[in-house]
Amino acid sequence: MTATKHRIILDVDSAGDDILAILFALGSDFIQLEGVTAVTGAAGPIEQVTNVVLNTATLAGRDDLPVAAGAWRPIVGNSKEDMEAPVHFEKQLKDRFGERLKKFNPPAPTPVRKAMDKHAVDFIIETVRANPGEISIVATGPQTNVAMALDMAPDIARLVKQIVVLGGCFTTPGNITPVSEYNIWADPEAARVVLRSGAPVVLVPLDI
Repeated sequence: MTATKHRIILDVDSAGDDILAILFALGSDFIQLEGVTAVTGAAGPIEQVTNVVLNTATLAGRDDLPVAAGAWRPIVGNSKEDMEAPVHFEKQLKDRFGERLKKFNPPAPTPVRKAMDKHAVDFIIETVRANPGEISIVATGPQTNVAMALDMAPDIARLVKQIVVLGGCFTTPGNITPVSEYNIWADPEAARVVLRSGAPVVLVPLDI
């Protein structure tokens, strides 16, 4: 019996869980990974996020995988101090281990190839429009790329199969402030756009 494959776009900020998500998707018999889009988030600047994705694809022997760089900052943005502050667990580790943590999240090696010459938002819009009802967007970082795509092309809200959002917390404490989960905190305006878009959204909060 042939397994039904879920066609997905992974939108990531290249933290450790995102790297695992890419590898899992590439190795799964149930997922057809249409491409990976990069968004600024927990791993740092968009160049770092994109290079980690490209290197992960190379590691998996999939240099044919479409990779597109996207938003380099949130839609509105937090204060400069907050934007430059490390994700809280990194700060906690540095407070405890000091100089021994200098190699935490080092710059990614130069990839063997470049990202595609297309913005992540354009890739999302074009892929969803070309495959109505077939593409799921799985966003494991801040929602900036997805929100921008929905703002630029509101029609994709009814054309996308679903949008799976990794974000938020309800009864579980947050991981960036006591009441905030990082992905939503990093771009709350984008999260608002996605959650109010009318698209079928599956929210996966910290609580699970």
